[in-house]
Amino acid sequence: MEKEIFELNNDIKELDKEKHKNLMMTTQAQEAEYDKQIKENEKEMERLDQKLEECSQFEDKREEIEEHIEKLKERLEKERQEHEMELAEKEEEKHQAIEKLRKDMLFQIKETKAELLSLNDAELQNTTKLTIQQNHQLTSELEFQSKQTETLLYKNNKMSEQIVALKKDIEIHKQVENELAKRSHFCQKVIK
Repeated sequence: MEKEIFELNNDIKELDKEKHKNLMMTTQAQEAEYDKQIKENEKEMERLDQKLEECSQFEDKREEIEEHIEKLKERLEKERQEHEMELAEKEEEKHQAIEKLRKDMLFQIKETKAELLSLNDAELQNTTKLTIQQNHQLTSELEFQSKQTETLLYKNNKMSEQIVALKKDIEIHKQVENELAKRSHFCQKVIK
């Protein structure tokens, strides 16, 4: 009987050793698996942090482009208003100059007519020369006004071209902004 008890105790000790050995192996395997998962999770965290940083940079760039577009719009509107004011002023100056010339010419024609009616032939010849000179001077003034008008039209065309170019810039910036918004949205999805 004692022999059986002794053998049973030995068996129990052997089983305890085996159990302890198995437990140690299982624990080591679990620890290795946990370490592996921890490293994978750390890598995933690093990747997500990098994505978050990229999204943040996209957001900053988008805000910068939006601000630039707003400044371009303000500049375009300001230049358009200045252009309209300048054109209105030049148009008014041209209108006043033409009206003044017309009145001056009518006045001089009436004056000349009255003088011609009261002059004799010799005086008439001198007055005709003077009238021709005055007419030549008025013609020169009209030509000058015409050139001024052409210059204004040329400036107007140039400013119109600048406005078109600025509108194209704004359109391009809007496209870039939309692209950045799509990327930002994609990054936010990736992070979630």
